[in-house]
Amino acid sequence: MQLISAVLFMGLVITTLHLEVPLLLSIHIELILFLLVVGQTAYSILIKEKQKLSFSHPIVLPLLLVSLYAIAPLLSSLFSDGLWILQDGEYKSLVKILLLAPCLYYLLIQPKNRDLLLNAIIFFYCVLGVYFLYRYFILGEAREYDGRPLLSIRHGDPNFLCTFFAMMVPLALMQAWRSVLANKNLQVFLQMAAAAFLIVCAFITQSRMGILALLAGLAFLLTRKFSNSPKVAAVKVAAAVCFVAMVSVIALDGSLAHRFSDINDKSSADRLLTYENGFKVFAENPFFGSGMHKARDFFFANSQYPQFQSEFKPLEVHNTYLNVAAELGAIGFMAFAAILIWAWLSVWRSQNPERYFLVTSYFILAAASLTVGISYKDLVLLHLFVLAALAQPKKEQVL
Repeated sequence: MQLISAVLFMGLVITTLHLEVPLLLSIHIELILFLLVVGQTAYSILIKEKQKLSFSHPIVLPLLLVSLYAIAPLLSSLFSDGLWILQDGEYKSLVKILLLAPCLYYLLIQPKNRDLLLNAIIFFYCVLGVYFLYRYFILGEAREYDGRPLLSIRHGDPNFLCTFFAMMVPLALMQAWRSVLANKNLQVFLQMAAAAFLIVCAFITQSRMGILALLAGLAFLLTRKFSNSPKVAAVKVAAAVCFVAMVSVIALDGSLAHRFSDINDKSSADRLLTYENGFKVFAENPFFGSGMHKARDFFFANSQYPQFQSEFKPLEVHNTYLNVAAELGAIGFMAFAAILIWAWLSVWRSQNPERYFLVTSYFILAAASLTVGISYKDLVLLHLFVLAALAQPKKEQVL
């Protein structure tokens, strides 16, 4: 039941399809599944398995990390606007995801849950990809000034979507590789098809940094030696040929080629202005920051942007790390960095054969974060805990 609840919850937060169904919204289905996952995890640990939450328990460190990051916006709000953050809906969503992340981690470090949950997550990202293509090509949801996708859904920005699609490609390839070794040909085909589909979706978003991070990550994977099996070598060659052909076809598209040839466009200029604003906001509030989502309020003043010539709203800081520093200060940045470092050390020190896939996925997410502000996005935080869980050696997975 716990695993089913987790799978259903991940389906909701990834695809966001329940937001289109009034009945599901009226019964608060996302909250119900969240409470089920958290409650069942607590029951499993404390009552069913009769374990004590000592520092040796695998869920304690993740709980400590998310607690620190959940407190950071409270401290920032306390010193900036008198705890206004308690009325902010996105902060409540952030806390909910932070509480669920250790539960997801706890489920994934158990071998019996891994394949089902990971395959479900990959499937849900493919569903998000189909939903993305439908809203972009059929409903025509795009930005007026450059024609790039801008969906009227949660996380509908093209840079967010590209990051999500790109960071999942290595995990789909990892599952395909595991299926090759297990002689599961149908699963090899399905996972390779999922990886190819996610790559296509990432390219369609036309997010430059996300695409470059994806290309660098895939190039890294192709140079790694996973085993001496001729099957693995054959899959790598086939994947490389298909990938080069697909990239060549997509690159011939005029709009995507223009995005890279005309790098000094308005998008890049605005992004540099958000960096300027981020540094200035951090300098003025170095310890506790300006408050969650408050840095954009200073965008016009700090960037000397000609507001009267603009039809756009003040922009968020388009760099995840700088955005955290500006809005949550040094305290919040250290809490966020602690999660990043913990996940990275888990992946880098992993002795699992899948290590290179996990490293690639982490790199893509970290690199894409340089030009997009995804500090509080649920899918990003959950992904870090997924990577850390998948990196755990089997001897630590037996609870």
